Amino acid sequence: MKKIIVFAALVTVSTLSAVHAAGNGTINFTGAVNSQTCNATVNGATGATAAAVTLPTVQVNVLSAAGSVAGQTSFNVGVSGCATTNPTGAGTVKAYFEKGSNVDTNGRLINTTAGGASNVVLQLVDGTGNTAINAGDISQNTGNFVTITGGNAILPYSVRYYATGAATAGAVTSSVTYSLIYN
Repeated sequence: MKKIIVFAALVTVSTLSAVHAAGNGTINFTGAVNSQTCNATVNGATGATAAAVTLPTVQVNVLSAAGSVAGQTSFNVGVSGCATTNPTGAGTVKAYFEKGSNVDTNGRLINTTAGGASNVVLQLVDGTGNTAINAGDISQNTGNFVTITGGNAILPYSVRYYATGAATAGAVTSSVTYSLIYN
C-alpha cells in the first residue's frame, strides 16, 4: 500500500512540474507612433455628426439561407488635411472598424432595431478587393491601404445585408465606430 501512495505522489509531483514549465515564454510587442493627422468625412458627415448610409430595401427571399448577401451599398471615407509630405510610416491610410457593442463575434454589425428583421446582420466590405471586413479584428491592420496624395485620399467601402439564417421581414439598423490607421 505504501508503494502505491509513494508512486502516486511522485506522478503528481512530476505532472505538476511539467504543467508549470509549459507556462513560461516571452512576448515581444512592436508598434509605432507617427505625426500624421487627417480629417475624415463619410457621405459629407464630419466630426461628431454620424454619417448615414442607406441600404436598399430587399425582398426577404433573397436572404433565405445563412450566408446569403444582398443590397451591397458603396460608401467612401474621404480623407483630407493630411500632411502634404507624408511622415515616415504614414504615407497610406485606411479605416479600422472598431469592435463595439453592435459587433458580433464574427465582426458583423448586429441589427439594433427592436422588433426588426431577424437573422439579418450587416457586413462591411473593403471596396478595393470586395472582401469582407471583420470589425474589431487585427486582420484589418494589413492590406488595401490607400496612398495619401496631396494630403488627400478616398477610401472605398461598402455594406450589405448578411443572413445568419432564414431572414424575416423588418427594419435593419446598426452602427460602427472607425478610426484611421496609417502605414
